[in-house]
Order: sequence, then C-alpha cells, then structure tokens
Amino acid sequence: MVRRYDGSSAGARWASIKGGGILVLGLALVGTGGCGKKGPPLPPLVRLPEAPSPVKAERRGSTVEVRLVVPAQNTDGSRPADVQRVDVYAWDGPADTPPAEVVRRGTRVRSVVVKAPRDPDQTVSADDPLSDVEAPGGPGLDQGATAYVRDPLPDPSAMVDTPSTTIATERAEARSRTRSYVGVAITTRGRRGPLSSPAVIPLSPAPAAPGEPSLTYDETGVTLGWTPAPEASEADAPLITASAVPALTYHVYDVTPAADPIAAAETGSVRIDVRLTETAVAKTAFVDRRIVWGRERCYAVRALRTVEALTVEGDATPRACVTPVDTFAPQPPTGLTAVASAGAISLIWNPSGERDLAGYHVLRGDAPSAELVALTPSTIVETTYTDQVPGGKRFVYAVRAVDTAGNAGRPSTPVEEAAQEVTPPR
Repeated sequence: MVRRYDGSSAGARWASIKGGGILVLGLALVGTGGCGKKGPPLPPLVRLPEAPSPVKAERRGSTVEVRLVVPAQNTDGSRPADVQRVDVYAWDGPADTPPAEVVRRGTRVRSVVVKAPRDPDQTVSADDPLSDVEAPGGPGLDQGATAYVRDPLPDPSAMVDTPSTTIATERAEARSRTRSYVGVAITTRGRRGPLSSPAVIPLSPAPAAPGEPSLTYDETGVTLGWTPAPEASEADAPLITASAVPALTYHVYDVTPAADPIAAAETGSVRIDVRLTETAVAKTAFVDRRIVWGRERCYAVRALRTVEALTVEGDATPRACVTPVDTFAPQPPTGLTAVASAGAISLIWNPSGERDLAGYHVLRGDAPSAELVALTPSTIVETTYTDQVPGGKRFVYAVRAVDTAGNAGRPSTPVEEAAQEVTPPR
C-alpha cells in the first residue's frame, strides 16, 4: 500500500492508494445543521531515516577503514528511506564519548552519496512490496548497500603522552587515546536522522610490520610464511611494559589488484583488502585454499596487538604475488578390476577424487611384461571400459587419470586377465 500525505487538501487528508482504487478518510467535522467547520491544516509528515547500522572501524597502521550499512527504511518502518547522503564524523577522545558529542565536537571526515527517492512522501510499509513505489535514483550507493570510508590518521606517535608509571594507569590512558566514528543519514530536506552507535579504534602505537612473506603452492593451496614482527620497542612504552606485553598475532590479506583499475578509478570505487584470517593467528604461516590455476594472487600480512579490548594492526608487509600453474599430475585411480567374458574383458575402477579431473586413459599390454599403450585415443569420463579381445590370450591393463591442464598421472596398479573362448554357434 502506498501512503502519501496530501498537504494541498483543505481537509488535510490522507490518501491510501493501491491497485488504482482510492480510499479518502475525511478529517473535516460536519455539524448536524449541515454546515461544516474546517480545522487548521496539519503540517507535512516528517520521516527520518534509520541510523546507519552497524558502523565498524578497523585501524591498520596510520589508516582507519570504516564501513557502514546505508539505511534502507525510515524510523517508522516505511520504505524507501528518505536519505540522500550519510555523513561520517570522527572525534579523538575517551572511548565512552556519547555519539552526540562525537558529532558536536568532532570533524566530518566523509559524506557518502546515496540514491534518494524522488518523492520522499511516497512510501510503502514493511509488509508491502517495494516495487509499488518508484525506486530511488541519482548518483551514489544503493540503499541497504555497504559503504567504505578510509580515514588517514596523523602520525600516531604524536598522539602519545609521557610514559606512565603503572600498568593500571597505562591501560586507562590506552582507553582515553581513542578515536570514535559515528554515522548519520541526512534526508533530502537536510534533516539528520538518529545517530549510529560509535565505532572506536585506539590511537596507540601500532606494531611493526612482519617480514615479507614467502609463497609456495601445490595442488591444494598457496602457503605463506613470514618472519615475526619485532617485539615492543621504546615507542610503545606509554602503552606497554615489560611485565604486561600483549602477544602479537597476525592477519593475512588478499591484496590482489583490481581486474580493471581504470574502471575502478572512473567509478570512484575504493578497493578494500580482503582479510583471509577469520581470527588472528599466532603462527607465522597460513594456507590459502582458494587456489585457481593461472590467476594471480597477491598477499600481505599485518601484525596485531590488542589492549583493553581495542585492537590495532600495524602496517602491511610488502605485497607478495604468485600465479599458480598446474603442473601437478593426478593420483592413480584405485580399485581396478578385470572381469572376463566370451571374447571380451570388462574393466571397472573407483572414481578419482581429483577436483580438476578431465577423464581417464585405459592402457593395455601383452602379458606378462609388455609395454602398456593407450587403448583410448582421448580421455573417457566413465569408470568402466570393455575391451574386445581374442579368447585365451592374456593381457595386462592399467588406468591413469588426466586433469584439465593435460597432466597425466601414474598408471594404476595393473591387473591381468584373459578373455574366454568364443563358442561357435551349433
């Protein structure tokens, strides 16, 4: 059902429209004597978009990556949201700074343009299809999409106070040396919606980068290895003491360049590195199982430190790239069995578990030790084969798997069999 406020009507009425039918609810009062008295016109209905939610921020070295979800409905549940942009504010202060204080005292670091409704008074309820109203248009992100904002920080070392004397004081100061981010949607009439919950990142020193990763690969994945990041240095003294050094862990990122960097630049899109580790790892090795032959993959590693439940990642290692090439032959098939019949030998074997399997070659040779040659001129996908042969003569058979790159594996364990003599008809 489409709801629209009709402010031009003398009776300040609501119109409910669906399927071409119109139901008018009059608000004018009618007296018993037949004369009516008009009340004052009602003000236009003011709808506000919901708060961007959730707002998340992750600090990596001297850059903070903020992401938020653009509101897709208003606070009353109606859709589409009356929003033309989302403003992101930042403020350096205690971690418990209220959102209103972040906006009042902070700085607007970015405005994200959003596709806006042409008529913000024309909406549908949460139970009605969004196709009943005209879709939001114009430049910007779709409503409900995730927006990414990058905020470069000043030199974090300039934000560090004099070294503290106790661990308790240091940890309290670690909580105060923070930066909070708050998002707010702005309507087409320039009104602010409700503020998001703040996302907080620490402004304490970031750990140093680990050593550049080395890359190897096999048919199961790409393996990264790196040297550990240096332990806490004097620059970390305001946050860390020798008796309370948080252990360093690591995150691994896919930093493969965009397939079409020119198109990405023209559309103004921001490439966000893809984190491959769901949780930070303590080991200095990681295996990426998403291997695709002939496709370049690039990686970087960042050290991670957590103090007082706030996490800061250091700068990334230099990017390390590899383009895997499939030179790995599949494993031999198993379970090859030969069954003799009149003038024929039937073969059957277990299906191969290779994920890039193209098919099989059937090999045959004269028993007992003749060279095996391919019976099938091309690969077959079946796991059975019948060879028509003279009765009484013994043959040796084997099967080998072939992958999509043309790599042929070792032959299976051979089997030996002789076909039965063909009995002539009486």
